[in-house]
Amino acid sequence: MPHRLLKPTLLFLASLTVISGAAISPALPQMHAAFKDLPHADFLVRLVLTIPALFIAILAPLAGLMIDRFGRKPMLVISLTLYGIAGTSGLFLDSLTHLLIARAFHGIAIAGLMPAVTTLVADFFSGEERNRFMGHQSAFMALGGMVFIIVGGWLADFSWRGPFLVYATAFLLLPVSMWVLHEPDRAAYQGAENPVMDKPFRPVVILMIYTSAFLIMGLFYMIPVQLPFYLRQDPSVNNTMVGIAIASYTATAGMLSLAYRWVRARWSFPWIYAMGFAFMGLGYGVVALSESYEQVIGGMLLSGIGGGFLFPNTGLWVAAVAPARLRGRLMGGLATSYFLGQFSSPFLLQPLTSEGSLGTAFGLAAIFMGGLALVFGLGHWYVKRLK
Repeated sequence: MPHRLLKPTLLFLASLTVISGAAISPALPQMHAAFKDLPHADFLVRLVLTIPALFIAILAPLAGLMIDRFGRKPMLVISLTLYGIAGTSGLFLDSLTHLLIARAFHGIAIAGLMPAVTTLVADFFSGEERNRFMGHQSAFMALGGMVFIIVGGWLADFSWRGPFLVYATAFLLLPVSMWVLHEPDRAAYQGAENPVMDKPFRPVVILMIYTSAFLIMGLFYMIPVQLPFYLRQDPSVNNTMVGIAIASYTATAGMLSLAYRWVRARWSFPWIYAMGFAFMGLGYGVVALSESYEQVIGGMLLSGIGGGFLFPNTGLWVAAVAPARLRGRLMGGLATSYFLGQFSSPFLLQPLTSEGSLGTAFGLAAIFMGGLALVFGLGHWYVKRLK
């Protein structure tokens, strides 16, 4: 019985990482109103969304090292418990400082949870089955994120604290994970006593993927961090509508991810990146030029097509090139890259949002992603000519 629940359990666990910030995104304007009398409230409220990413970025490599040394399941169980406790603390904390501290502990939990889950996927599956599962995982994360974001928006209409209830999902998954998941054979990954029999370590490729992951997450997080403020400039847009706008991205990305294994069977990793950045940039361009809520939704749908290519492509590329003896550490490094990009997003965009409009920020991001699409497209053809 447990083995039949292996894939669903891993899919639900993966979805917890994607809702770490997005679930509370629709409540940011209300949270700002609650703490508006504090100095720098505008920036600090945005930091509530992204501060977990700083701790994930710092601690994920250490978590990856511990995963390789002490096992996958112990790290997962500890992280899942902390995730639920720290995540739901927003239901009762009254101090913005205490809320930021709780969110930091939430980030520590994800620093262990994300590489543990991703490494288990790489351990349990290989080849075409891994391609298929990574596509399903990205789809499930996106569609699950859509549900949680809409629920978060609905709960935010009652109180800015409401969306923190979403994190109680961890308490439901904890007993299931302890029953279903088993520790993989350590001899398959621990120490790899004969590295000659393992894949060679390719640091240049890994660095390129990490850089791409940083940029992908930094650009994506413009949506949950900046879009609520952009949309709420229109008084007719409520929190539920904000949640639907953000969820339209995740829904589209999820549906496209289901087709990832067919995409991967036909195109190289760089070419998939090129297509992903092109669609995501096009969508941001539509948002920048939009004059109505419906046009923003259209931009989110186009961006979601790009996300459906980018996110599964990144994780699978690392899994494809990572030596077994370094798999946990390299997955931890990937988590660091993702969440360092997430944490950096408000800092990088603050000059644009303070000196200009949010529409201008989306427009400049669109141009930048068009450049990335060109770079990866040229890289694909260069590598192809060498063969």
